[in-house]
Amino acid sequence: MNRVHYASAMVRDVSRVGLGVVLGAAILSGRTAQADGPKDRSNSQFHLERNTEMVQATKAANERAAAGDCAGALSAFDVAVRINRDPVLRRDRGLCHEKLGHPFPAMDDYRAYLASMPQAADWEDIRHRLVALEDEHARAEREKPRDDARAGISLNVRVNGKSAEGSTRNADIDAVNRDEEVADQAYESPLRLGTGPVVGVYFGLRQFVGGSAPSGLGYAGGFALRHSFGRVVSLVGEIGYVSIDNTYGFADGLGMHVGLEFRAALNRYGSDSLVFGFGPGHENYRDSVTTASSSVFLGRARLGYRHVFGPNIGVELSFDPAVALVHPYNLPFGVPADDRIEGLLGGSLGLVVGF
Repeated sequence: MNRVHYASAMVRDVSRVGLGVVLGAAILSGRTAQADGPKDRSNSQFHLERNTEMVQATKAANERAAAGDCAGALSAFDVAVRINRDPVLRRDRGLCHEKLGHPFPAMDDYRAYLASMPQAADWEDIRHRLVALEDEHARAEREKPRDDARAGISLNVRVNGKSAEGSTRNADIDAVNRDEEVADQAYESPLRLGTGPVVGVYFGLRQFVGGSAPSGLGYAGGFALRHSFGRVVSLVGEIGYVSIDNTYGFADGLGMHVGLEFRAALNRYGSDSLVFGFGPGHENYRDSVTTASSSVFLGRARLGYRHVFGPNIGVELSFDPAVALVHPYNLPFGVPADDRIEGLLGGSLGLVVGF
């Protein structure tokens, strides 16, 4: 009888263990299926890519700055600052600007850091750097009229308190924010100090000089597309209508130009700039009377002035001299004509918009 009771107990224990194993497997299977099920990735992927870009840009900026390559670090700092609002990035970019001799962007970054980090351990050091830059600029500009009233905005820092340990630091936040907003607009505008595409329209006057046949006044007008790679260099492309008056009527056709453009800011935020450029071009003319055609290959230069209204609308006035290789073809009655070198003098007025 004892053996029967012992065997029955064994069966009950085995049954309980088996039931526990089955239930555990079922629960584990349900959790695995839930983990492997579809997930909402609508926002997670964007944030992951954004965070990855932020980390990479911040790491590249810090590594280059630590290696002493401040010139190479600036572009990475610009990307990191647009994504990551950490004030420390503004401080580090300001140190690079100061090292490279760029006082205005350095002051902008220092002001933003001081306003955002009043309790930072290096607050006094950065403040001394800012004051030194402002004093140096004031000495250099003391005898010159200010071309931009906004350039006079400075950080007004007041230190209040009964002791050095208990002192509190306050800044003129409104002035700092206004100045930072103007600076951000300048660095985000491809017409000023930033990067991005620019579209425009232009109209100009021109005249061929130095040829065997006299040339009258001509016209040119069309569209321009540019891309700014920073505060200095842009790639330029133009396409439009060209015409030249001649002895019997006029010749007209299509003109195309490409080239590089270099900007030199005349004031703090690049609202006024000198523009230098050069590049090749091609124009094709067809005479309105004889139907003779000419293919003209150009090496063109440009010297101009740009004024920007607000962040992204500007006007340009430029002088555009060129050396032209004129190749006549399709002449009536098969009359031969040799290629010739002429000069082309022109000027244009343009309206440009940045994005």
